[in-house]
Amino acid sequence: MNSKTIKSGSNILVVDDQDALRGMFSEFLVSKGMATKQAENGLKCLEQVALQTFEAIFLDVRMPTMDGLETLSILREQGVNAVIILMSGFDTISSMEEAKQNGADGFLAKPFKPESAFQLLGNIQMAKAEQLGLS
Repeated sequence: MNSKTIKSGSNILVVDDQDALRGMFSEFLVSKGMATKQAENGLKCLEQVALQTFEAIFLDVRMPTMDGLETLSILREQGVNAVIILMSGFDTISSMEEAKQNGADGFLAKPFKPESAFQLLGNIQMAKAEQLGLS
């Protein structure tokens, strides 16, 4: 696992309309030394991002008020360069392709194991560091 590429204390935002998933995943990330914030929809996500910088955002696709794909597009338009991983219980190929086209760095099919999500984040961060010549 590449958890060593994830800096302890990294700010991570977990965005999901399911309170239980948001809470449990946030607790897992805290147990790994991360600092987390939570948001229940895309609008709340945008509010959080306006207040602070996040190294990573785990973003549910289907949410009320503003869905994850619209949120992702707005975040990228605003120049947010955090690692953004979309999460969905409806893991269709078209959803994954649309997510990539809109600037997602990764895609998780729900349900997922928190450790797998953490490993995916580490892999993405390591790949980005290699692209920038930082590793």
